[in-house]
Amino acid sequence: MTLRENNTIAAWISILLGAIFIINPGGTGKVIVVIAGIVLLITGIADIIRRFTADDVCVSDGRKISGIVKLIVGIFILTHVGTVLTLLAYILGIVILIWGSRSLENILMQRREGKTDGAMQILWSLLILAVGVFLLFFPFGAVNTVILIAGVILVLYGAAELYMSWRNKSGEL
Repeated sequence: MTLRENNTIAAWISILLGAIFIINPGGTGKVIVVIAGIVLLITGIADIIRRFTADDVCVSDGRKISGIVKLIVGIFILTHVGTVLTLLAYILGIVILIWGSRSLENILMQRREGKTDGAMQILWSLLILAVGVFLLFFPFGAVNTVILIAGVILVLYGAAELYMSWRNKSGEL
């Protein structure tokens, strides 16, 4: 699979996730956090059980420690959904900043190579960067808004990536 195909698949996944976030931001955030907590809880329990039931004496205590940590983190997540959502808002702000800077860097590189004038794409990248900064400085009490904004950004990012992929592909013909 080529890099372009991988980028296209990632773009479509971004658009799909963004649409889900836009349709139900409050429920989506809570569901994601609860699922993450349950997964950590179950894998932690499984790691602990495997450690104590393993026939292989070479199995280290690392699996037991890892299982205990997963168990504790899973319980924390399930009992502090709101706090985790706020932390996710910070993380999402950082991720959006990275995406925006990556997008801006790609567009500026293509502009230097003469492949595009990039004016509209530069504006979109700057908008994405601004949203990332906003999320970092104002996450409290706006988790649903954060998820909604993240959905919009995911859709815009995915659409921009699809457009750039299409534009690059049509330029190669």
